[in-house]
Amino acid sequence: MNRPRVLPRSAAAASLLAATLAILLSLGCETNGPLIRPAVPKPLPPGTPGTWQDLGLTSGFVEVEALTTWNGSLIAGGTFYGVGSNPATSLASWDGATWTRMGPNFGSSVSALPIYNGHLIAGGSFPHINGDTIRYVGEWDGAQWRPLGSGPNRGVTSLAVYGGDLVVGGTFDAVGDVPATYIARWDGTAWHPLGSGLNSIPWALTVYEGQLIAGGSFDKAGGAPAPGIAAWNGASWSSIGGGVGGGFGGSPFGTVYALSVHGDSLIAGGGFTTAGGVPAYHVAKWNGAQWDSLGSGVGQFSYEYVKSFAEYGDTLVVGGLIDRSESDV
Repeated sequence: MNRPRVLPRSAAAASLLAATLAILLSLGCETNGPLIRPAVPKPLPPGTPGTWQDLGLTSGFVEVEALTTWNGSLIAGGTFYGVGSNPATSLASWDGATWTRMGPNFGSSVSALPIYNGHLIAGGSFPHINGDTIRYVGEWDGAQWRPLGSGPNRGVTSLAVYGGDLVVGGTFDAVGDVPATYIARWDGTAWHPLGSGLNSIPWALTVYEGQLIAGGSFDKAGGAPAPGIAAWNGASWSSIGGGVGGGFGGSPFGTVYALSVHGDSLIAGGGFTTAGGVPAYHVAKWNGAQWDSLGSGVGQFSYEYVKSFAEYGDTLVVGGLIDRSESDV
């Protein structure tokens, strides 16, 4: 098994800062005060190796929350109001040369972009798409947006495909006329609850060893204790090794913001200092039987958190509000 490797502080800080700035610049932004503002495009010769290229997503305030690829194009979702000189609210596609709006404008931000049955799915805080009643989650078939039934009654924070169904997490308590607390599944024709659901928001969803894994700010799943993380086996919810603890402000409960599968381990990141009672600063791994820390973790204060994961070769890269990593010990 390839063991996850956490970058030391000097490398992690430099890499994270450089990567963050490079990504912002590649999206046509500059960091200037508390906001991210559009920058003057500085195009590079196409195909220049080892360099970033400005993709020209430059009209108005830009915050990209989700990226995916679909039908050979890069899809960007978030909070923005134009692509190049063209209006496009919150969702656009890049074909390698130009940006294109994808149908009508969204009413608000897009935060998740999975692929389900060959179609692009968008979830977020939008209560409509260009006035149509497509609430918080919609399906793009290449020509138009379609609703998934009546949709949730509040926003969507996370999406995943599990067992042939689209699983939706968010701030809602119903989908269509079906009661569903914070999480539900769409089977292609109808909505269904996942048991009695969760008692707060799932910020991340993934699949691990045949089970759906939800991470978030909840402490109960299916009515039973499950601090910050829980597993759904298709019929019932269960805690994963006692969950995470030691959250912000002295809370006994932690919050999971990010999930990933690395090798044969489930990786959880967020705002916590223990996992299954084991000290684990903001990132931990589950091997199917027990929790363990990744080195000494990242960060040392309860206000810090991990918000995202990516794999780079055999290295697990983490992003978030992180002050220090294990190399400072």
